[in-house]
Order: sequence, then C-alpha cells, then structure tokens
Amino acid sequence: MKMAAMCAVAARPEMNGRAFSINLSEDLVKEALASPLGFTVFLQRRLKRFLKRVLPKADFAFAIDVTDETYRLHLHGVVVPNQPFLWTRSKGPNELKQALRKFADNQSKQAVEASPWSDVPEGWGGYSTKFASLVTAMITENDGGDRH
Repeated sequence: MKMAAMCAVAARPEMNGRAFSINLSEDLVKEALASPLGFTVFLQRRLKRFLKRVLPKADFAFAIDVTDETYRLHLHGVVVPNQPFLWTRSKGPNELKQALRKFADNQSKQAVEASPWSDVPEGWGGYSTKFASLVTAMITENDGGDRH
C-alpha cells in the first residue's frame, strides 16, 4: 500500500497505527544496495520479516529519506496492525521498537523512533517523501542489483 494511503488508514483512532523512523546501519545500506532484488525490495522483505515477529498480520508502508546534511539514507514509515485491539500501549510499542532496531541492524537508542499516530504531526506523510527524487537518483546510481 502506498505511503499516503497507509497514513490515512493509520490516522483512524480505532486502527492504532504507529509512525516510525529508522536509522539504518551502514552495513545494511551496503547490503541493500548490493542486493539483486534492488534496494527497496530488499528492505521491504526484510522489514516484513522483522515486523511479522511482533505483528504477524500488519500492513505497513515506508518511504526512503535522506538527511539534509550528510545524505544518510533512512526510513520513515507507518504500520497498522490487522488486529488493533491486540496492540496495547504498554506492550506493543516496546516490542515494535526492538523489532525495528533488529531490522535496522542498529541497536543504538537513537536508531528508532516509533510513535502512536495520535502523536504524529499533520503532514508527516508528505514530510516523509520530500526528497523522493533525490533518493531515487542515489539508489539508482549506487544500486548494485541487476534488474534489467
């Protein structure tokens, strides 16, 4: 599902959606760039695998972003559990952060932010994709995968 559509679903209070931002390790970025699947598909499959451990039937979307200063690639995303009533405010967020840190191959406390959708500023979905064309160029230029 596209980022904008997932943001609209997550915004419904009964859906209990979460926004997340992930700082990827340098090794993970290199691995994704070298993957024959391509950067985005590699990360999508990896994220699905890690999310499945805490939310077996969750929908998610992410956008690849780049920092203004250092051009470091990172992710902004949204996850919506298919059974939101099972997702408690106390248990779910900590498990989600742990799974996202493992996905990112980055255990620092700054590696992951995950917030209830009610805490997310309006326009966050647009913010998440503001450098889409630059990111596409960076990934295409550095992508080691052969998909032709």
